[in-house]
Amino acid sequence: MSWLQEHKGVSVIIFVLIIGAIVFFLDEKPTTQSLGQQEKVLPVPQVEDIETQVDDTLDVLMRIHYVSTIDKPPSGPDSVILDQLQESMNDLNKLKGLVYKAETLSKSQNEIIATTGLVLHISVLELINAYSGWIEYLRKVDINNIDLAEFQYQLALFQTSTHDTYLKLVEGASLLPMITVQFAKEDGGENSINGDLRNHFIAKIDELFGDILIADDLYHKETKNRYAVAVLIKNYKNFFISSDKTP
Repeated sequence: MSWLQEHKGVSVIIFVLIIGAIVFFLDEKPTTQSLGQQEKVLPVPQVEDIETQVDDTLDVLMRIHYVSTIDKPPSGPDSVILDQLQESMNDLNKLKGLVYKAETLSKSQNEIIATTGLVLHISVLELINAYSGWIEYLRKVDINNIDLAEFQYQLALFQTSTHDTYLKLVEGASLLPMITVQFAKEDGGENSINGDLRNHFIAKIDELFGDILIADDLYHKETKNRYAVAVLIKNYKNFFISSDKTP
């Protein structure tokens, strides 16, 4: 019997994982802690630096993006489950490290930052829940007797859950560039853009996402798909491009 025949089930799993490595792109209304519970965890900041909060928001988005990508392909048929388990546990730890920063942003006194922060906080919690379930399943898998149908089911369940979360994230965080808009104080007046904040926003995007956007374009050429956070960041840049063209 050939090696392929002996490892048929594992070979199919690798194929499923490769095919399953798709873009995760947002709709249920999340439940949140009561205000009283939140105040016990974090004090409301009294003095705020909007530029710093923009930086923190973009930093959280960058880290979520890297969680959504595959760090490395399976090292071999015999270690595919172990590779998946190790990468998922690493991603889970990264997500847990984002909870405090996302929750802090959700308590901002600026409404746009607070709304975006709430979306990030809920998204991180949902991803933590999805990864925890996936890891729990992987830990129970007998690598010598893999139930392929159950594996495919659990993988689809995990991917669907994270896919929905990324879609909600893209939709819910889309208004962040509006933080640069200075609305007219009188009816009939013209809105304007805070040039300093706009320039800072764009510079931070270039710093954090320059390589990510290039990689996303290459990924799109190869697969016709895009990563969710990369799409969101491109929408941010398009907002500023369109605002520059507005008379």
